[in-house]
Amino acid sequence: MKGFSDVTELNGQMISQEQLLRFCNRYQWASKHIKDKDVLELACGGGQGLNLLSEIAKSVTAGDVDNHIVEKAQKNNSKKISISNFSADKIPFEDKSFDAVIIFEAIYYFKDLSLVFEEVNRVLRKDGILMIATANPELYDFTASANSVKYYSASELKKSLDDWFASTQFFGFIDVNDVSFRQKLLRPAKAFMTLLGLVPKTMKSKELLKRFYFGSLIPMPSNISSNTVGYVEPNRFDTKAKHFNYKVIYSLSKKEA
Repeated sequence: MKGFSDVTELNGQMISQEQLLRFCNRYQWASKHIKDKDVLELACGGGQGLNLLSEIAKSVTAGDVDNHIVEKAQKNNSKKISISNFSADKIPFEDKSFDAVIIFEAIYYFKDLSLVFEEVNRVLRKDGILMIATANPELYDFTASANSVKYYSASELKKSLDDWFASTQFFGFIDVNDVSFRQKLLRPAKAFMTLLGLVPKTMKSKELLKRFYFGSLIPMPSNISSNTVGYVEPNRFDTKAKHFNYKVIYSLSKKEA
């Protein structure tokens, strides 16, 4: 299996301030829903958000399919957070083991999303929740990550979630109308580069492009806290309409009682 180290935000990598905002905000959002709960994060990457979750949750367990990334996550976090190597469609835990499952910026890498949701539903307890954060492919300048299988619009994601969960709420984060003038000016250029296949594939090779598009870069921290970046509440929306303005889609699904 091809690894995901080259396309994952790992500590020490140079990232934009917006990348850090997006990373921190999704974990801050999740922390508002996991108080005193047993939490599982699938495709946890470098695990920079696990410490924040552990301050709120009863317990935190995590895993990733890339063993190299798992080793980094284990080094970044205390031993009280259980982190292991497994696939999201074969979760190695018993039925009804968790109150909440988190999948952040990963569903587009899964070959069969239905199998993942089936497994999530299996390991969730009564009234358990699933929280997802994913990039919005409906933006005209959207660029897919290397190794990705399929990006889901809000309406497509809702259709998949409805097969497994009783209810789902959707939220949008970072309105393109509120970004810097520099980003607004360069969006057509980014869309053109994407169309021609000129956007670099790995995190490292994207650094020059990110400097051009966002400006100065900062190193990705090993761990984030509630104070790393100020929290911005995402905006709830209806999936019946297309959403060309939000960069990030959040969903909060509840299992049937």
